[in-house]
Amino acid sequence: MKKGLFFIIFLIWTVLLACSKKDGPLAIFKKISEIHLFGGSQNEEAQAVVATQDGGYLVLANTQSSDGDITGKTTEDYDLWLLKFDANHELLWQKIIGHANNDKGNSIIPTPDGGWLIAGSTQDAQPNQNNITQVWLVKIDSQAQLLWEKTYGYAGVDVAYDILATTDGGFLVSGIIDVTASNGAGNTKSKAQKHAGGDYWVLKVDAAGNLQWSRYFGGSYTDTAQDALALSDGSFLILGTSDSEDVDISKNKGTYDLWLLRISADGTMLWEKSFGGTQIDEGVKMQLISSSEVMLVGTTRSTDLDAAQNKGGADVWVLTLDIEGAVLREKTYGGSSFDTATSLNKTTNGHYLITGNSRSADYDLTQNQGYSDAWVFTIDRQGALQWQVSVGGPQLDTANDAALLDDGTLVVVGTSNSSFSEAQYNNGFSDVLIFTLQ
Repeated sequence: MKKGLFFIIFLIWTVLLACSKKDGPLAIFKKISEIHLFGGSQNEEAQAVVATQDGGYLVLANTQSSDGDITGKTTEDYDLWLLKFDANHELLWQKIIGHANNDKGNSIIPTPDGGWLIAGSTQDAQPNQNNITQVWLVKIDSQAQLLWEKTYGYAGVDVAYDILATTDGGFLVSGIIDVTASNGAGNTKSKAQKHAGGDYWVLKVDAAGNLQWSRYFGGSYTDTAQDALALSDGSFLILGTSDSEDVDISKNKGTYDLWLLRISADGTMLWEKSFGGTQIDEGVKMQLISSSEVMLVGTTRSTDLDAAQNKGGADVWVLTLDIEGAVLREKTYGGSSFDTATSLNKTTNGHYLITGNSRSADYDLTQNQGYSDAWVFTIDRQGALQWQVSVGGPQLDTANDAALLDDGTLVVVGTSNSSFSEAQYNNGFSDVLIFTLQ
């Protein structure tokens, strides 16, 4: 692997110290084994990581650079950047996918043919208007060779943040549509009330990316879908954030709320619920706990109503709901500063792993390396904190996703503005950050 030196010793020691302050037998990761930075002279960011069948992993990133570690790129607009590692964390190959303007990926999933499907946004469909983006799907094979790509959208900022496979062999895409710019277009199944602002946008496509239906949901302000979850009856849960209080939103709690929808297999809204307080609350990711319970993770800045236990400026917020949206449990995690969530994954021992970012060094955290650290922690089904660690340097460092490998190693990816040592210097403004825990 490039820059083969391991992370500096004092951080490994602080991680071990952090683990020792928790319930030892329940801590599934004991130490940082490696940390690496990849990038060029501009900006890079890792959005997602997925384990691969060979025991390695694939990182979905976005790059603005055309130098440094990036090969096959000559411009400084954003492109997709895929990095494939083997089980020994050696970089096998990298691939650039993009057009003449900014192209970004936000989510990646495996497909039955051994390839991958990526969801994000592209400006290529409107080359003369750089403030316009469209939803972008990119289908690649196992070696990241482009098989097809599709765009969906109108005259505004339309972005896909999540994609999941459906039982009919197709896919469900969720994100945001600018309903003002589309002039109400974007609903193929019914005539919805036209209104302003950005809305949740849900698109159903077949295996080749052909649009089957699309629906938007929201109110007169900004509503952004971040995640979708398939239920056993064929319906879907859609999670995100809303600051609207009209049209489809019936009980807004404050400035921004976690907003959860349940829609049928054909995109009809079955019910909707808002969760939060009077400040800013955001929904990020979901996981099914059982056939009757779902866990939501997000961020809260509220100290009242649904989120009364805030420890500081912002906390990670976890809610467990029944399948009809009733709150069974809720808990906040963080310290006295700003702590946010980015992903939620189930571990092999039935616990739940959350990645996020933290500026705190108290309460649930034991250290802070600088301005903002990548933060990783696990909770059990009841929400009890089992283990946590923060990783970072003196500048802004974030964790965006994590994947558990076959050998039990946890790979965490994100973005770093820091330099950690002479062997791990920052290449530009921001780099892809990859670290492993064992």
